[in-house]
Amino acid sequence: MHAFIATVPFTILEAVNYVIENKIEDADIYVVNVFTGADKTAERIKKTGIFKNVFFMDDVLLTYPITLKKCVNVVCNGKKFIKNNKRKYKYVYYNNSGWLINSIFYTCFYRNNQELKNVFLEHGYYSYTKDYAKKPWYLRFLIYMMGLKCMDGSMIDKIEMFHPELMKIRHDGVLKKMPKVNKSNNTLKCALNEIFKYNPEDDEFISKDIIIFEQGQQKFDFDKDEFWNRVFKVIDKDRAVVKAHPRQKESTLSGKGISVSSNHTIPWEVEIMNVDIHNKVQITIFSGACVSPKLLFDEEPVVIFLYKLLPVETSVWGEDMIKFANELGNTYRDKSKYFIPETFEEFEEYCKKIGIGRK
Repeated sequence: MHAFIATVPFTILEAVNYVIENKIEDADIYVVNVFTGADKTAERIKKTGIFKNVFFMDDVLLTYPITLKKCVNVVCNGKKFIKNNKRKYKYVYYNNSGWLINSIFYTCFYRNNQELKNVFLEHGYYSYTKDYAKKPWYLRFLIYMMGLKCMDGSMIDKIEMFHPELMKIRHDGVLKKMPKVNKSNNTLKCALNEIFKYNPEDDEFISKDIIIFEQGQQKFDFDKDEFWNRVFKVIDKDRAVVKAHPRQKESTLSGKGISVSSNHTIPWEVEIMNVDIHNKVQITIFSGACVSPKLLFDEEPVVIFLYKLLPVETSVWGEDMIKFANELGNTYRDKSKYFIPETFEEFEEYCKKIGIGRK
């Protein structure tokens, strides 16, 4: 038996692709109630028949900003899950960098089968840039105090990545290449379209060629209104649409005179499978979705990273993150389509050059 954990829509896509490509017939998936519409998404997963069992469970993911109430809620939900789940798995697939959520699942499944194999699946650029085992010492202590076995990385048997050659940091487990997402696989495409309710007639991205990707919650803070107002003064807003982060109940960029997608849960990767994105321009602070076209499909729409324009030190992203961004840019066949402006003046000049500047 195989168990997959889903905390954002991309991890569902990843699990579906993995099961189909590897022809796994006895896989379960645990959909965590942490993104908008997670319950309905879990119901649609059941209808595809890809997984033997689909379990919808209470939120066990600690997200920023961290509060005492959130911590208590996650721990209580986790304890309940551990108490009630008696299923035995041979393989468990993790795709989250958080020690607490992984420790909850590891404690449960290890108790049920101490011979189980732990596999980590790539979950965006953080997989390439953050040493999973490198966490504050007190986090391990707190997890032990909660009565959990700490999933600190030492028990990882294998890590699967779409581009293992880009993995430069220390890691535990054997490094393997993960099956590509095959756009030509009709079984995969139909399953994902059903799960995420994709309908070309309702596609909000077809008619827009500038896609703004919102960032999830970060540890640091800045004046988002001022920052995005400056960005929107540069681009042609009539040609743009905001893709909200899946964990947001509503976009923080609403009311700024720019279209906002109403379907928060559909992964950008599903759009890529259904729409020609070669002429799209992706703009983001540092959203992992913007590198999916290259990492998963080897396609190269324009991507503009704005993280150097933030009024914060670039060190908040970490040296490994910056290195990865540079290395990924070097893999592009057309280097001009991967742009990281140093100033707003450079950003404005580039937007005019590629024809998306405000008229």
